[in-house]
Amino acid sequence: MFKRKAQAKPFSNLKSSARRQLLQTVCKNFGVDESRLTPEAKLALAPKDLRHARIILHSGEKAVLYTDIDGKPLWININDKYLVPTIYTLWKSPYLAKLVQTPGQVLEVLQGGADLMIPGCFPPYPDVQAGQIVAVSLLARPTVPIGVGIALTSLSNLDRSNKGKAVQMVHVIGDSLCDKFKSELKPPLEFDLTIPYIASEKVEGSAEGASSSEAKQDTEKPASQNGESVEPQITEAVENLTINTQDTPVVKKAEPSQEIDTDEFTTDEVDEAFRVGLLQALRKALDDPIEVPITASNFMGNYILDNLPIDSPNLNLKKSSWKKASKFFKAMEKEGLVKVKDRGDEVVIQSMSGREDDRVKNFVIFQTKKKVKPPTSVKSSQGTKLTSIDLWKPHSNALKFLREADPNTVAQYYDNLMLRTILVGYINKKKLTDNSNKKNIVADDLLASALNMPKESALNAQLRIISRDKILARLQSSCTPFHVIYDPEDPALTDETAAALLKTFKPAKGVVPTILIETERRGGNKVVTKVTNLEPFHIQPTALAEELRKSCAGSTSVNPVKEGSDSMEVLVQGPQIKAVQDALFKRGVRQQWVEVKEKGTKNGKKKR
Repeated sequence: MFKRKAQAKPFSNLKSSARRQLLQTVCKNFGVDESRLTPEAKLALAPKDLRHARIILHSGEKAVLYTDIDGKPLWININDKYLVPTIYTLWKSPYLAKLVQTPGQVLEVLQGGADLMIPGCFPPYPDVQAGQIVAVSLLARPTVPIGVGIALTSLSNLDRSNKGKAVQMVHVIGDSLCDKFKSELKPPLEFDLTIPYIASEKVEGSAEGASSSEAKQDTEKPASQNGESVEPQITEAVENLTINTQDTPVVKKAEPSQEIDTDEFTTDEVDEAFRVGLLQALRKALDDPIEVPITASNFMGNYILDNLPIDSPNLNLKKSSWKKASKFFKAMEKEGLVKVKDRGDEVVIQSMSGREDDRVKNFVIFQTKKKVKPPTSVKSSQGTKLTSIDLWKPHSNALKFLREADPNTVAQYYDNLMLRTILVGYINKKKLTDNSNKKNIVADDLLASALNMPKESALNAQLRIISRDKILARLQSSCTPFHVIYDPEDPALTDETAAALLKTFKPAKGVVPTILIETERRGGNKVVTKVTNLEPFHIQPTALAEELRKSCAGSTSVNPVKEGSDSMEVLVQGPQIKAVQDALFKRGVRQQWVEVKEKGTKNGKKKR
């Protein structure tokens, strides 16, 4: 079904209640006892921060695609009738679907969009009935799913002499659904097909003991991991949360912050949570001082958000009575906790309460949940820079020259060093140096054709004279440019030669692009920052948006650049060019690959 790319609507976050319902539906459809699954197994089936979008397949069928925060596809809901796991889900939870085996040569046929035929199935046959989900594996690796589909007939007693389709393929390794995650298409050699239930001693015994054991686990794990009854379809159900609000926000007992699995908070609850977060930040500053002055957005993103008593993506300053960080700190100034000053369009914290304030001095620090940064497909360690290599795919005349000049080097793509080496070797071998000027050469017929010299040069030797420093550029003009952007510390790389890179990465056509950061005004004085062209640099837009949401203390969104496009744009509230640049540089993006355009600047000038 994914031979061609599907048209996708914008992705949105899946509510926690809907995620629980998805988990329940999965366990029900695949015959898994959710109450006995380990917490890790539940997260493998329905991880946190799930996203979903409606898609239209090239066949016209409608479906809903579920992905993780990085956009890795996990589940496909086809016409609200079939809930199909992707190979990424099956590699983590191989017990979900039974396997039917097929020879290795059939894989290429399946990748071409064909369904699995009855003669292509080999014993042992799984006990699968028509309409059930079935995974496909190769005879050489019978426990490794390489595709998944819907059985069209009973597979338990197949007769290979019959004709017809056995499995309608939905998804297969290497199709368009895997395009963004080709680096992760390396499953283990084999899988454990047993269901990861909790050890028997924890679930056996009296019903009272079992229920108490499960209750204990539920209190020890975040609420989003608890199994709860659900309906077949995703509903808009929410849970209510009550925060203990007292006259003084001093915590009487130090307890770790809780991850509350809810979809809505009242305004008072959000206000109290941010007030407590500020008090904890100020109390910690007594031991580890915060350098002032500091802007409101930086203080909010680097200190308050990490000290909130509730860990939930739905706890947002926009849902408070203040709406903005500047109004929040001005309100806290009235309460005597900070002193602020307007500086242009930004509010700056000049000073903050310390030991002289009993509210800060007596505040009992509680343990906060350790923040886990969203994973990215590129290492973000400081000092690690992404690297690019220019490749050239020669046209017919240039290819003829390269093959004859160096018969031992047969390549589809050539890097600059390979081209220069072949040119120098050919010039020396054919003695093409211009005797009157050693800096020039006189091209022979083969080289002249490769360099696209005019036809008149065949009769006029003067037209064949070319400077040595221009030969490489002329030869490159007879080639189509390609490039590869990679991380030098990628463990998959044996070395950084063109041959090694081409074994790991697929070259992209054209020269190395640039990431565009634009600021523009919308709706009067509202300024937003837009970031586009992230995909060539292996940056997941959703992960970047989540990081910017916290660092900028503002809302972010991820949408297609245009309807049906695979390229995504990240929108950040406010003028956040510096924050975006810092996030990109941390991911290894070089400064020359970033283009900044401020539409409010004079004459719309672009900056690098």
